[in-house]
Amino acid sequence: MPELIVGGVPRGEDFFYQEAVIESIWSKLNRNNILLEAPRRFGKTGIMFRLKDKPRGRFKPIYINVEHIMTPADFMVELTAVLLRNQHFRRIINSLWEGIMGFGLFLRNLPSNIDIGELKVQLREKSDVPKQWKSYGE
Repeated sequence: MPELIVGGVPRGEDFFYQEAVIESIWSKLNRNNILLEAPRRFGKTGIMFRLKDKPRGRFKPIYINVEHIMTPADFMVELTAVLLRNQHFRRIINSLWEGIMGFGLFLRNLPSNIDIGELKVQLREKSDVPKQWKSYGE
């Protein structure tokens, strides 16, 4: 019997036979949200990376590994950190959250070259995102 070998996430030329699924997802995203649900090893992550690698229209997909996240507050810290590291989203966050609970001042005091790990630490320890996660989420 042949041995099953599990590989990494298929990207680029290694991703194939899923174009109909990709088209369906882009079509649905134009009107609504989606839930991508399937058993392990069915290609969900590969599909999501394909959307990220080849975005369409106004979409700017991001990827966050949330497996280790246990609370909504931790999710908001992770999401905020990833969005702040992206220039497009950072401008949006700066304009949306400028007046919220001193967050604008917090953002202005962040070093421009801060790495993602330190940014998460700063968000957890020196901002009110962990305590006010619901307000930031809304």
